[in-house]
Amino acid sequence: MRRAGEMLSHVAAVVRSGARALAPLVAVLAVSGRANADGRIVLAHDVNTLATNRAGTAETRFALNVAEWLCYGKPGRILLVQAGTDPERDYAPVVVQALQRAGYGVVLSDSAAWTAKQLAEFDAVFVGIIFGGYSSIPADELAAFVTAGGGVYCFGGVGGLAAPEADALNSFAVRYDLSFSGTYNFLSSVAINSSHPIFSGVPTLSCVWGQDIAITAPRCGVSIVQRNETGGGVYAVVDTATVIVDEPGPATTCRSGDASFTVNAGGAGPLSYQWQWQPAGTSTAWVALTAGDNADVGGAPVVNASGVQGNVLRVRPLPAYLATAPRAFRCAVTGGCAGVTSAAAVLTVCPADFDCNGSTTGDDFDAFVAAFERGDISADIDANGFVNGDDFDAFIAGFENGC
Repeated sequence: MRRAGEMLSHVAAVVRSGARALAPLVAVLAVSGRANADGRIVLAHDVNTLATNRAGTAETRFALNVAEWLCYGKPGRILLVQAGTDPERDYAPVVVQALQRAGYGVVLSDSAAWTAKQLAEFDAVFVGIIFGGYSSIPADELAAFVTAGGGVYCFGGVGGLAAPEADALNSFAVRYDLSFSGTYNFLSSVAINSSHPIFSGVPTLSCVWGQDIAITAPRCGVSIVQRNETGGGVYAVVDTATVIVDEPGPATTCRSGDASFTVNAGGAGPLSYQWQWQPAGTSTAWVALTAGDNADVGGAPVVNASGVQGNVLRVRPLPAYLATAPRAFRCAVTGGCAGVTSAAAVLTVCPADFDCNGSTTGDDFDAFVAAFERGDISADIDANGFVNGDDFDAFIAGFENGC
């Protein structure tokens, strides 16, 4: 076995170079895109709710709630398609300004020429699919946008002729087993008693003669979330997908430490979680993690895990982990209607943080050298069961790289 003193000249410059900061022990990567298809939909019975002639504090709060729900809690880009230029069919300035203050990128448009490809730059669209001289987005294009993960707030009650308006609206709604009525409901306001998040902090909503909404066939994730006093549906939602909102990010820990991976998901609940890993590296099948020690294909315990059925996984690498390539972890999330699997995130062990304080400094070098000279097993950097010059070389290589 080589002595540490024989190698000091090789590493003196490294030690004198000072501290190197480690990467955070836990790094969670937030992504703005959705990890799978199928977005969310809100159907509203009336256009006037968010229009200049009706929108007030409650309606503004409602618009913010809808935007947040459609975008899975993250400020995104929203397209507001005007149903007209009069106060009954445009978007109230207070609504637009509130969305902008909340961090949403807002685009107002009266164009009917939007395609699914063009819509793809937005996270959500507020639109009425209507007949005659008002602007609209074709039902096929809007449905394709939803299939690609977009959110839609679609409203009726734009005025004129209820039956042909319903026909146009239903070219979109029927795809989700929903239907707008061919008559108006003559409401001027709706008292809210729903617990759905789009109504949080909203006691009442203004309206002017909207069209009731009905479910034509039972379907997972499709529901009427608010009815009027006579039992007619005035707000419906479609929430069939399970979506990864925040992917787990890579994590780094010291040889005796632990690390966390976090996934955030949305969709029709209840949501359940199962973390997985690849026991023999990235080329093998994914296996469900169990609470406690998890063994490699050879039978040696490699990692200790907790929180395996929650959205936060904690892992502690065991000695056998150090002798193998870094392993990947991911989470399978199942909702009420569908499931989705997160991206994989890798756990890296940093041998140069020998004192496990989150940074690499001369103190780590001194602590390692002391353990190495004693032949202490803690200096077995390559985890092969004994301490020799290979461990010294492995430590120095990590120290020079800051990890």
